[in-house]
Amino acid sequence: MKSNEVNSEYVIKEEKFHLSRESLPEFLEIILSKRSSFRLKVRGGSMTPFIKDGDLVTLSAWKDSSVCFGKPVAFIHPETRTLCIHRIVGRKGEYYFAKGDSLTQIDGIIHREKIIGVVTCIERDKRRVPLGLGPERSVIALLSKFNILPFVLSFWRFIPPALRNLLL
Repeated sequence: MKSNEVNSEYVIKEEKFHLSRESLPEFLEIILSKRSSFRLKVRGGSMTPFIKDGDLVTLSAWKDSSVCFGKPVAFIHPETRTLCIHRIVGRKGEYYFAKGDSLTQIDGIIHREKIIGVVTCIERDKRRVPLGLGPERSVIALLSKFNILPFVLSFWRFIPPALRNLLL
């Protein structure tokens, strides 16, 4: 998810502060390199319905083993040079392919050095969103990789709202 805001607001120990869109990736690299986690509110709809605009995500430091097929990661987008949160849909050596769940194209080739962290928690309306981070992430990534996910999600509206709320 790319941030559409020039300035983003963050809270550390009840104190708010603002970061420019350009300084956010560098700030996160420093925080996560210390093996700390960082929570931020995401902007954009590229990961809908699993991560929605306004959701709070927790980013954690990553090891090679934590970046795997289907895992949502934060990285510096190769073209826009901005922070992006998308799902890993492929790998070749030290290069990864990431894609937003609701997008039709991959983000390009992302070198492992450009990956800042992994998404370890998603919160919406002050509750955890379990779907999309567990073992089902591999199926989601596979469907996304071959652009089948939008068709599967089109049937989502036929699922009763109460059941949808339990899942997401």
